[in-house]
Amino acid sequence: EWAKAVQDLFRVSLLVRTEDRPGMLSQVTTALFNEQTNIRTLETRPGDVPSTEGAVVAMTLEVRDKRQLERAVSAIRRVSGIRDIERVNEI
Repeated sequence: EWAKAVQDLFRVSLLVRTEDRPGMLSQVTTALFNEQTNIRTLETRPGDVPSTEGAVVAMTLEVRDKRQLERAVSAIRRVSGIRDIERVNEI
């Protein structure tokens, strides 16, 4: 269930698979800043498959409602080099 009051926030965990290149994390966090979405936690690591070049960004966002979450995910997808975004129960 989403927020009933304006101040209610929900935490949503995402795994974002990206190219591994300079500036990628900056572009992702800027995209979220532009959507006024707070990043509660963030961790980066090498990609899941050792044979591929890439990185995984695990993050927890604070959102007011489903619409804000959709806008945040869309903003991340617009960053060049994003390969996949997955919502997960826990990071």
